[in-house]
Amino acid sequence: MTLIDAPVMGSVDKAARGELTLFVGGDADAVMPLLETFGTVRRTGALGSGAALGGLRPKVRTTRSS
Repeated sequence: MTLIDAPVMGSVDKAARGELTLFVGGDADAVMPLLETFGTVRRTGALGSGAALGGLRPKVRTTRSS
């Protein structure tokens, strides 16, 4: 069994198009083909580093007008 962490950045629209960004920590070689179906994979190093980097991404608020 392999354990990875892979926080994801992107909107619902990007998810539908397979254009998310994944920050992957750990030995993800066996699951790379699956992860790449979701979008761009950024390998971040050891297990836990994806979560650490993903937590640093900017928090963006959007508002929609009616």
